[in-house]
Formats: sequence, C-alpha cells, structure tokens
Amino acid sequence: DIVITGGTFSLITGDDGIHADGDMSISDGNILIHDSYEGIEAATMTLSGGIINLAARDDGINVAGGNDTGQGGFGYDRFASGDQWLHITNGDITVDAQGDGIDVNGDMEMSGGTVLINGPTNNGNGALDFDGTFNLTGGTLMAAGSYGMAQTPSNSSSQMSLMLVYTSGQEAGTTVVLAENDVEKLSFTPTKPFQMILISSSDMQEGAAYAVKTGGNTVNITLTDLVTAVSETGEAVPQRGGGMGGQRPGGRR
Repeated sequence: DIVITGGTFSLITGDDGIHADGDMSISDGNILIHDSYEGIEAATMTLSGGIINLAARDDGINVAGGNDTGQGGFGYDRFASGDQWLHITNGDITVDAQGDGIDVNGDMEMSGGTVLINGPTNNGNGALDFDGTFNLTGGTLMAAGSYGMAQTPSNSSSQMSLMLVYTSGQEAGTTVVLAENDVEKLSFTPTKPFQMILISSSDMQEGAAYAVKTGGNTVNITLTDLVTAVSETGEAVPQRGGGMGGQRPGGRR
C-alpha cells in the first residue's frame, strides 16, 4: 500500500511513476511525473486532494493490480484477485497518455475535483477505459482524445456529461470552449491532436442549450439526456459506457 499526504515529487521512470500492489491513497501534495510507462498504478485507488500532473507512454492512471512482469520489458501485469476500483473525490489531475488516460479494471467513481485528460491519439485506446461502471456525481471532467474506443460515464451518474465527436481530427493546441447564453463556462486546450472531447461539470443542466466552440467552429447542443453524445453535425453517436456499463471487447491490461 502507498499513502501520500503531502510533499513534492518530481519523477522520471522507465516503468510506473508510482506503483502499489495493493491500495493507493493520495490526499495532498504536488506530484509531477515527467515521463513513465504508466503514471500511477494500484489495485485500488483513492484520489482526494493535491495536484497530480503526469505523462505516460501507456496508461496514465491504471487501476489493475499485481506486479509488472515480462521478458525484458514493462507493462505486463500479474493481476491480483478481488475487485479493482478508483474513487476521485478532490484534487487537480492532468493526464498526458499515449495509452488509456484512465484505465480501471472495475468500477470508477468521481464526486469532486478536476480531471483533464490529453490523449490517446490512436483508436485502440480511450481517454476513459473502465470494465464496470463510471458513476459521475460531481467535479469537472474534460477529456480529449481518439474516438475509436471512447467511453462515456454510466447512466447511474447524477451529473450531466457531453461527448462531441468531430468529423475530422483537431490539432493540438486547439481551444475548446463550452458556453451558455454567450457566457463561457469551461475551456480546455488539449496538448495532443483529438477527434473527441468529453465535458462534464456540476453547472451543466438537463434541457439546457450550450455552444461548443472549437477554433472558429461552433456546434449548438441541447442536453437531452444524462449522457448526450453527438457528432459535429448534431447526429447521435454510439455511447460506450453510458448504456453498456463500460464493457469493451478485447483483453484487459
């Protein structure tokens, strides 16, 4: 188990930035992981405070379990028995990932804090990847990445969320603004190219009309459902996670 209640960390590693075979709890501190294979990994994880800014060549936050094993390489997990879960209740978390932004081999809950996810750019991974449910009840979440395996929060959530899928990829450094009645509510400037952005905030209300401004383009969207997923042309797109409990084909890692 690992418990972090404060301090300053500046880390570079060939494997996990911070790894626990059991439980990980981070309640405060300033954690900067400049480079890693996976940013932070544990069998169960509670993030309740502090500042976390991480870059990973695979998953940013990985809730799996077991020691990393492999022949001359990293990233192969011997999974522990039992349930895996992630709880985010507070804190400022920024993820830059080439693999999944957040990968939970179980259930995920978020009730507070701010989570910003940059990546992935390949369609074999997603900004969010969870096997069970993602119950979103509070906080601010903005995730930009590829669309191929993108997931949305589950319908068990109480907070509204919006996924917008673009007809073509957007360049890194393109600012996305969520506005209501010409008043800016949220903005995010992804550091990687993206074709999908997921936005959720406690300020978002069902039935309200919002404008999503991306560069010089504006898309007007009314939140008709708890999870509203639409293309740039206004057509509904499939939700992976909202109605399916986050299940995806293929092996877990």
